[in-house]
Amino acid sequence: MADEDEDHAVIVTIPMDGTFADLFRAIEVLEEKYGTDCVHLDEELWDNFDTVVVNMVFAFRENEANKADATKVLDFFSELGYTKSFVTAYLPIKFKKTRK
Repeated sequence: MADEDEDHAVIVTIPMDGTFADLFRAIEVLEEKYGTDCVHLDEELWDNFDTVVVNMVFAFRENEANKADATKVLDFFSELGYTKSFVTAYLPIKFKKTRK
């Protein structure tokens, strides 16, 4: 569920069709194991994405749980013009292929 990059930050692994709810649950599990703030999602969002995008992601986490359950991470970023390659290059997220 997690890898460590060269900066020792933990990288979250979720399914290709993972939702924001899946992402946030995976982060919670990792924070229980490695400590709070082991996943630098917030910092990387601020560093690499538009303020509007950052606020939309924070809204999923803070007060839009229903949308977080229904919104796939890759679909969300794709609709805003970001590719999977961009997302994985600039956020601590890896996507695993779903087994059929």
